[in-house]
Amino acid sequence: MSSTNIQTYIDRAVQLEAEIAAAKEQLEEAKIRIQTELYAKMQNCNLNYAYASSDNGRAELMIRTKLNIIDPEKAMALIGAVAEENIKVKTEPKYEIKTKFKIALTALLRMDYEEIDLKAILALLKAKPDAVEVLVKKLKGEYKKDLELLRAAGLGSENLEEELDAIRAAKNAELVKKYFDLSSLDVEELAKAISVEDTLALTISPGEQ
Repeated sequence: MSSTNIQTYIDRAVQLEAEIAAAKEQLEEAKIRIQTELYAKMQNCNLNYAYASSDNGRAELMIRTKLNIIDPEKAMALIGAVAEENIKVKTEPKYEIKTKFKIALTALLRMDYEEIDLKAILALLKAKPDAVEVLVKKLKGEYKKDLELLRAAGLGSENLEEELDAIRAAKNAELVKKYFDLSSLDVEELAKAISVEDTLALTISPGEQ
């Protein structure tokens, strides 16, 4: 390869590096603006999830929670036998918590659950009576999966954040009821043994999902 070709490629590489750096900066600026708008929407509507679409893609913002066991002995004593079945102690120590139990425990500590009639929500979305039973069984309490299910069923032409949040709260309530005896569990004391931290997670996807 001649020195002239090397110089050409060096110049091209420098140019590309500058373009990539500029694109990264512009992307971060775009993400901040998107996140700011969606977070304001979440706060105004008291939601944990919001999304918006454009001609070329969509953006989703949701609150993700990190659960950490601070006082394992206290937590185990308060929760009881169900904790032993769903929480494994790993060396360091770390705790491996089964997914559904973790969702239930997080919802319990954040008071992020509510007994809501899922059939009533589907009825408001004008679901056909013969489809309601099937849809109720398929709803997961996961924003994206539930949105895809509702869209596939032809429900809701507008944004469905409020309905999706209500579905998630209802599914959380089912798990809380499954794992915990709220009449005897001291949730305030449990919160002193287990911490829950919220973070924002922004997802950008090409095309309409």
